[in-house]
Amino acid sequence: MRKKNSIIYILLIALFLGISVDSSHAISDRSLNITMNKESMVVREVPIIMNEKVVKTDTPSFLYIDRTLVPARLISENYGAKVVWNQKTETATISHNGKVVDLKINSQVAKVNGKDYKLDKYSTPRLVNFGGNSAHTMVPLTFLVEEVLGYETDWDYEQRAAYIKETDKVVEQKPEIKPVPTPTPKPKPTPEVEKKPVVNNSVLDASMEKRNGNDVIVIKGTGKVKRNVINLNNPNRIVIDLMESELKGATYKNFDYTVGVIKSVRMSQFIPDTNYNEKDSIVRVVLDIRDGEKSPKVKITEEGNNLVLEPERSFWDNIEFDKNSKTLKIKNMSNTSYSVDYDKRKDEMNISVPSNAVGLNSGSVNISDSLLGNLEIIDRGNTTNIKILFKRGVNYNVTSSNPGDEIEIKFSRDQEIRKSDRIIVIDPGHGGTDPGAVSSSGTREKDIAFDVSMRVNNKLKSLGYKTITTRDKDIFITLDNRPKIANENYADIFVSIHANSAVPTAKGIETYVPRTVTNPIKKEQGDSLAKLVQEELIKETKATNRGVKQANHLVTRKSDMAAILVEVGFLSNPAEESLLKTEGYRDRLADAVVKGIERYFEIY
Repeated sequence: MRKKNSIIYILLIALFLGISVDSSHAISDRSLNITMNKESMVVREVPIIMNEKVVKTDTPSFLYIDRTLVPARLISENYGAKVVWNQKTETATISHNGKVVDLKINSQVAKVNGKDYKLDKYSTPRLVNFGGNSAHTMVPLTFLVEEVLGYETDWDYEQRAAYIKETDKVVEQKPEIKPVPTPTPKPKPTPEVEKKPVVNNSVLDASMEKRNGNDVIVIKGTGKVKRNVINLNNPNRIVIDLMESELKGATYKNFDYTVGVIKSVRMSQFIPDTNYNEKDSIVRVVLDIRDGEKSPKVKITEEGNNLVLEPERSFWDNIEFDKNSKTLKIKNMSNTSYSVDYDKRKDEMNISVPSNAVGLNSGSVNISDSLLGNLEIIDRGNTTNIKILFKRGVNYNVTSSNPGDEIEIKFSRDQEIRKSDRIIVIDPGHGGTDPGAVSSSGTREKDIAFDVSMRVNNKLKSLGYKTITTRDKDIFITLDNRPKIANENYADIFVSIHANSAVPTAKGIETYVPRTVTNPIKKEQGDSLAKLVQEELIKETKATNRGVKQANHLVTRKSDMAAILVEVGFLSNPAEESLLKTEGYRDRLADAVVKGIERYFEIY
């Protein structure tokens, strides 16, 4: 599978004996002549990455079809695992943290604590000869790491290497037992005087008050200490680090104060990170910022022994939106009449209020919500217009009186779902500096994926669906940002398009769903989407049906909705490459994906 992760992975696996670590990250183009199941073949070596370094062993790992096979003894006893080889039964037994796994040569059935576990045919353990006198036991990396150790694997396209990602699990190393030598008496060292953190004031509390008629937040007990102010994103927040300070009475305090762009305030006794000295005593004040505010500004002034935080006047001074209850409130300055008009065809609402009765400045904000999209304030002189663009069709109920000193509207999703209510995110694999797989004749995966994706996008739009593409040109998009685009737009489905590469004989189309899905609704819907799209692809192209498979691709795993990754054919297969290079075939692929999506929406 073709995957790439921009974050640094940590490999919590070492090798048995004869390990060396190479600090280079050279792409492996080394071909290996091997014999497997009495068949001679040429495969490509696959580097395994540990702590940003290539781990070298006497027995190389390699790519077979689209599976990475590694030596069975890749698991280190240093991390609580043991590997025992039974020559008579040709079985490798791996023991780790109470789990016992039996992998038998050429068997698709692995045993995990005595229970059968079905492997796919390309992941069966093999005896492989690399040209010497003895054969080596090779086992599937994904199964070994994800099922045995509980970690995650990933694939780096640029490096063409396999990574193993540390999960939240803590792996305890077995202590090495050594004889205790008789201690030699040594003179007692002069004890060092431990430096205590410098504390010049105690931060007491926070309160919401008025200054010059405006709401402000007052942090009490800040003194005259140095402070560092940091703006952070994802989510948006402003951090104020108060140096030489302690938080009085608790290590953490939370305040539900909503003032302008600030939606809440948190304070904690901060444990210094690498930006500070470990002995620093810091109180961290975090101002959580409302969704949609890209450049929040907060004026910070000293007032005696306190800090006064005053947000600049913003869009939110007179408007509130509660995502949970889907309730919009507009505060009028006086009792006034207003009008509310909803155009279902345009998914647009216009609220008109006399300008002298509402204190709203012109501007717009994107509300990150599943129903509401952009909200714009337009001052038309005597009348102020509040225009709301919806992502989907809605029902609404005006719950405030008219005239009144506020406008309150509750929204819910329209149960009569139209095609224009469906949001589909299409993800053309790779792009920019990441070409993906490249055939021997130079055909690049990123180009095939982009062309098919754009055809899918155009066909869906012509049918009336709302579509978003993760890229609309040849640019690089990180793996993390692809599902993020889908999640932020509350997409109904996420479809990632790729092309495959392996040995020249590999062929066919396959569709992937994430292996690990905690949400049962997402799993059911994702499995259904994959099945329907795969069926249509095979029906349309008559290609070899490689079926629906599971893998922990980051783009599908981190998507909140039904998500699939489609491999439309093998660029390493000359016949399939020729088909993929023709516009007619790519158009048929796009037609099939669209038909599968439409069948899915008939059910969900």
